[in-house]
Parts: sequence; structure tokens; C-alpha cells
Amino acid sequence: MLLAFTGLNAQITITENNLADVGFTFTISSDTTVSESIVPGEAGANKIWDFTSLQVESNDEIAFMLPEWTPYPDAFPEANFAAFSSGDGDAYAFFTRSDEELAAIGLVGNYADFGQFTVNLEPKDVYFDYPIQYLDSREETFYFEVNLGNIMDPFDSIRFKETTHKISTVDAWGSMEIVLGTYDVLRIKEETVITDSIWGKTFGFWTFLSADTEPYTTYNWETNDPTIGFTLVSMSYDEQSNTVEDVDFLNSLPVGVNDKLETIVSVFPNPTNGIVRFKFTEIINGELSIYDSQSKMLILKSISSEKVEIDITDLNSGLYFYNLKNANGETFKTGKLIRK
Repeated sequence: MLLAFTGLNAQITITENNLADVGFTFTISSDTTVSESIVPGEAGANKIWDFTSLQVESNDEIAFMLPEWTPYPDAFPEANFAAFSSGDGDAYAFFTRSDEELAAIGLVGNYADFGQFTVNLEPKDVYFDYPIQYLDSREETFYFEVNLGNIMDPFDSIRFKETTHKISTVDAWGSMEIVLGTYDVLRIKEETVITDSIWGKTFGFWTFLSADTEPYTTYNWETNDPTIGFTLVSMSYDEQSNTVEDVDFLNSLPVGVNDKLETIVSVFPNPTNGIVRFKFTEIINGELSIYDSQSKMLILKSISSEKVEIDITDLNSGLYFYNLKNANGETFKTGKLIRK
């Protein structure tokens, strides 16, 4: 899967081969009430980070896949790599992956409370320039735009644009200890400024309404350990107050295609006007049930294929919940459905 492991306390180099292959799934744990012992520390060489006190408050699942495995294989024809996130508003990100870089070019998912959108990143969001080495740096600007429709009177339509300016610096290297073990790492500091701009359209003309700019600082710890293949730890940090806002971290080793890929589920469109499609990465035998907010079962449907479709047109607008069980009656996926 990856390159050979280098000894601890060594300055490492990370290449494209150190990113996990298609078919691997990662469970990402989050800690939002971080212990005072968890701090980014100073930049520099041969540092030691002990993050063993991180606690699991919630989990997200990220799966690496080919674009043709997704429900949107034609959305980004130039993409050769994709990732699925099972967090709020299941989303697919599409990438170009090569020996030189990993770059996001677009995504399909739910944006805020406005439903599902296909977003093109212009020009692209470069996650990594390979090889990654200590003191490397990169500066980039990219943006996306979406039309949110008629959501605000007196405007016929609202256009939203998010512009990101990001400076990335590999500012430290050393040893990182988490529950999984101890790893050689490079630390990448990302200083990001995001500007959200909004326009309204009336009588065929666009009017600028507002702009909001906010800075963010993120620290990412990357390793070339052959058992990982993903960001080991990611920290959101408030530079003004010198406080850690939250930390995402790997709490278990990645699972290969033959072990867990069958649990990857895509649900679309969500929100929906009626028809909802569930797609799996391999044949599922089980059942799908839909519940209201009072836990009353409204729909029960058998599954015996790679996809299933339900019609909730007769349900009132609002929030509902789905539950997916396998042939043994074990729940392998739950989530929310929004009926427009």
C-alpha cells in the first residue's frame, strides 16, 4: 500500500505513495473539549507531541474510491480519485491525483441548509505538493460559486461565492504519540482566510449585498507509516486567543476494501422533493426503514441489490431518519432525510 516505514525521530519525506489506495476507509474521531496538554507547540526540528489524552466525542467515516464508484461519475470527467464523507450532508469530493500533487477540483454534497449542490473549485485546491519535506511552503487562492435560488425577498435569486486564500508551510518535524502508537511526522501549518460574498438578483441585475471574512489556522500532522495512509491528526487553532478549538484524529487503523467497503452508503438527493436513492458499493441484503422524529416507523423496504429507491412524496415537509440493516438484522448505517 505505502512506502517502507522509517525509524522514529527521523526527518521524513512524504510522497504520493504514502497516501492510501482506493478502497480504504478511515474512521476519524473528533475531540472538541481538548485537554490543556494538547497544544500545537513550537515550530522546528525533532519535536515531540504527546496527544494520547485525546477523547472520542464523535466519529466520521471517510472512504477513498474511484469517481465511477460514486453516484456522480460524470460530474468531474478529469477526476481520477474521489473521497466520500459520511458526516453531516453526505458529500463526495473529486480529485486529480498524481506523483506531483493531490488536488481537489470539486464536490457534490449538501451546502448548509440549502440542499444539494455540485461545486467546481477554481482553479483547484492543492492538498499536497509531492514530495512533502520540512520547510516546504505553498500559497494559493481558489473559489467556488453557487446559486441558492429564491431564498430571500425581494430578490429573485441569491448567489454565494466563497474565496479561500491559503498559505501552507511544513514548519516542524518530529514524533507524534496518539492512542494508535508513535509515528514519525511532518507538521503542516495552514493559515487560511475565507471570504464569503453574497449577491442578490432583481429585474435581471445583480446587487452586491455583503461580504464576511474570517481567518483560520489548522495544523496537520502527516506520517509515512505504511499502516496509516491518511492525515494522522488535524487541529483547528485560534491564533488570537491561543486556544485549540477542536482536534480530528485517527483512532483506528484504516480498513481495506474487503473488510468494510460494503458499509459505504450514498443517499441522494437529500433534501428531496420525493424520490430518494440509496446506493451501496456492493450488493446488500437487508432492509431500509424510515422513521419520523417520534421514532414511528413510516416505511419498511427490503434490499437485495446495490441500490434501492423509495418515494416519500406523501410525507410532510420536515426531518426524517433512515435505518439500514444487513441480513443479520444488524444496523450498519443511520442518517437524516429532509423532505422539502
